[in-house]
Amino acid sequence: MKNNLMIKLKAFLIHFSGSAIILGAFLSIVFFFWYPSPYFELEGVSSLITLLILSVLIAGPLLTGVVYQPGKKGMLFDIIVIIIVQIIFLGYGMHTIYNERPQYIVFNEGWFYVVQASAIDQNKLQNEVLNNSFFASPKLVFNLVPSDPKEKLTIVKAMFSGGKEMHHHAEFYRSYNHYISEITTTKQQTLSKIKKKYPSTLKTINKLEIKENINHQQFIYFQIEGKKEKGIMVLNKRSALPLGVIY
Repeated sequence: MKNNLMIKLKAFLIHFSGSAIILGAFLSIVFFFWYPSPYFELEGVSSLITLLILSVLIAGPLLTGVVYQPGKKGMLFDIIVIIIVQIIFLGYGMHTIYNERPQYIVFNEGWFYVVQASAIDQNKLQNEVLNNSFFASPKLVFNLVPSDPKEKLTIVKAMFSGGKEMHHHAEFYRSYNHYISEITTTKQQTLSKIKKKYPSTLKTINKLEIKENINHQQFIYFQIEGKKEKGIMVLNKRSALPLGVIY
């Protein structure tokens, strides 16, 4: 009996180790490239990650440990089925996470929006803002909203009829660095209002002051909206580069 348990445990550990290596490599890409902080939190991808871990790292190896028995008729077939189902779950999870990854952080009329790869027409992107590399992290862009009131009104009307929101119009994306002055002179969120809404404001600001070695008077603040959460994007007042997010 004891020997049988040790054999099953060994089968479990072998399957677990292989699954851990594959899943670990994938999650490294997720956390360091596709969903770097704070976008992991803003997009709310943790539930899908949890499901992947449970199905790939726990359920698969456990089932292998249960069915593994040397000399058992049909055991190889059972293990092959387990691995195939595991691969299907992993493939589905990888495909979904990749397609829903935050491809652009769009500055649009005083707001930052986290825009997923699946939400825009990739063919309408200009070369200066292309961000299609497999390992690409979210890219900052400026949404050059049409200056013609009629064109803008047409887009707004379409939006209320189920069309794309303004920040999903990829044809208007422009290089972020070319519009620094427009961003820094846009009406910003006031610190007093932010403090009332987000209790963690002062703690986050203090951390950013230490990290960036500058006074908070050099910070400016804009709303940022992800698929799951909203927050306040803290920017450097001179460069307009993101420093952190207040939740």
